[in-house]
Amino acid sequence: MRFYEEHVRPVLHIGYPGLPYSAALLGRGSEVLGFDDEMSRDHNWEPRVLLFLREDDYTRHGEAVQLSLRDALPAQFAGYPTQFSVSTLRTYVQEHLDLDVDGEIEARDWLTLPEQRLRMVTAGAVYHDEVGLPVLRDRLAYHPHDVGPIDGVTLRQTVSPSNLDSCRAIMTRWWTDGCLSSGIWVTDIQFLWSMEG
Repeated sequence: MRFYEEHVRPVLHIGYPGLPYSAALLGRGSEVLGFDDEMSRDHNWEPRVLLFLREDDYTRHGEAVQLSLRDALPAQFAGYPTQFSVSTLRTYVQEHLDLDVDGEIEARDWLTLPEQRLRMVTAGAVYHDEVGLPVLRDRLAYHPHDVGPIDGVTLRQTVSPSNLDSCRAIMTRWWTDGCLSSGIWVTDIQFLWSMEG
């Protein structure tokens, strides 16, 4: 938060007054999940901020904002190297979840989304928002009720070699949580584990 408040926000406030944006700490890392401590800072840890612009603003100002931040931000903050990125919400979600958030999120999408990648979007601090980041995060925070548990027919229609590991992980979680539907039979579970990815 200090890196954003002391360095990133002033660049945007002075250089781009009135430009709507969101600023957050998303992605990988213990600091995103709030598990930050001295030990976690010994590898792949840096003060960082992700900025999101609206699609049309990114087209008009994205490159200039990136250059301004690159020129103005310190290479180090509190003894650690700094990092930032400028994108749109749609692009970020497409890159991390292979999902177009401008469209409907279907059951098939939910069944193949890796949970750790969902956490990369739904966890972490939001420092500032004018473009709808919290709304997007709420939309992705939990799958709809009708997604799970699934029956054997839906399982066989959904699974493919490209999403096999995700489907196995979901099935394992539902099995251990006692949430498998009565429509899942032993033959369906055998089918899932007999497939080759």
